[in-house]
Amino acid sequence: MDRGDDLSTRVDALMGGLVADLERLTAIPSVAFPGFPPEPVREAHDLLVDLLRGAGVEQVERLDLPDPAPVVVAEVPPPAPGAPIVLLHGHYDVQPPGDEALWLSPPFEPTPVEGGLRARGIADDKANIIVHLGVLRAFEGRPRSG
Repeated sequence: MDRGDDLSTRVDALMGGLVADLERLTAIPSVAFPGFPPEPVREAHDLLVDLLRGAGVEQVERLDLPDPAPVVVAEVPPPAPGAPIVLLHGHYDVQPPGDEALWLSPPFEPTPVEGGLRARGIADDKANIIVHLGVLRAFEGRPRSG
C-alpha cells in the first residue's frame, strides 16, 4: 500500500469521530457577543483544548485578551529543523443566531441534512477547526516531512 492509500484509510477511519466532535462543538452556544453568557464560550474553549491534546498536541496554552474569547494557542514542533512554519487560524465563538423562528431547526442542535450538518457556527468556523483536528489526528499530532 502506498502512503496515499494509507493516509486515505486513516482519514476514513477518523471521520465518524470527527463528525461527533463537530456535533459536540456546534451544540455549545459559544456566542461571544454583548448580552450573552460567557460560560458557553469558556466551555467551547475547554473542549477545543481537550480535543487538541487528545490529538497529540502537547503544547496548548490559553491567551486572555481584554475583549475577545480566550485564545487557544497550540504549537506542534516541525518535522525537521528549518521546516517552514505553518499558521492555522480559526475561531470557536459564533455570532448570535438571530430570530430562532427563522431557523429550520434549533441553531445549536446539530441537524443532519443532505450532504452534512446544519448548526450555528458550523461553516464559520467550527468545521474548519475540526479539519485542523483531523489532520493532527491523521498524523498522530506530528507533521511529517517529505
